[in-house]
Amino acid sequence: MAASRNWSRLAVGVLVGTLASGCWCGRGDSEVQPGATSPGPATSAAAPGISVPRLRPGPPSRPSPLSSDPLWAEAAAGDTLDLGRLADREGAGGLLEGLELGGTLALTALQALPHAEDGEVALRRLCELVAAVPSDELEPVLRAVHGVVARPPRQAEKLDPGGYAACGGALDRLVQSGALSPSLRDLALSARQLVDEHGVRR
Repeated sequence: MAASRNWSRLAVGVLVGTLASGCWCGRGDSEVQPGATSPGPATSAAAPGISVPRLRPGPPSRPSPLSSDPLWAEAAAGDTLDLGRLADREGAGGLLEGLELGGTLALTALQALPHAEDGEVALRRLCELVAAVPSDELEPVLRAVHGVVARPPRQAEKLDPGGYAACGGALDRLVQSGALSPSLRDLALSARQLVDEHGVRR
C-alpha cells in the first residue's frame, strides 16, 4: 500500500511539473489576476494564468485533510527530523499537493521538499513560482529550489531532466532582473551554479 501511494503521488508530481506552464484553474483566489499584488522580480517571464498559492502562514485555500494531519502539524514547526519524516512519507508529489493549498501547509511543503528523495520532480513547478510569486514571498521558494538542487539525483536517470533546464533559465532571469536583495541574489546564484554542477543545463 505504501509503495502504491508513493508511486501515485510521484505521478502527481510529474504531472504538476509537466503542466506548470499551463493554466491552473479552479484554485479560487490563488490564481494570479490582472492587477494582483506586487508580482515577483521575474514575473515578466511567467506565462499568464499561472496559479500562485499564498505563501504566508495561515489556513489553506480550501478545506483539506492535511490541515489536521499530525505529521504536517509537527513538521510546520521546522524541525529537520519532522520535515524529513514528512518528506519520506509524502514524497515530492504529496508535498506539491500541500504546496498548492497555500498558507502554512505550503510553507511546510517548501521546507520539506529538499528532504524528499524525488525532490527534483518539484523543480519545474518551484521555478515557475520563482518567476511569479510576490517579492516578499520569494525567499521560501528560492530556498526550496536551492535545497533540492543541492542534492544530486540518486536515480540513474533523472525523473524530470527538463525541470533542471527550466529552472536554470528561471534562475538566470531572476538574477538578471536586478530586483533581488544581496542575500537572495547570492542564494539564486548558488542554486544556478548547482544546476550547472549536476550537468543538466541544456
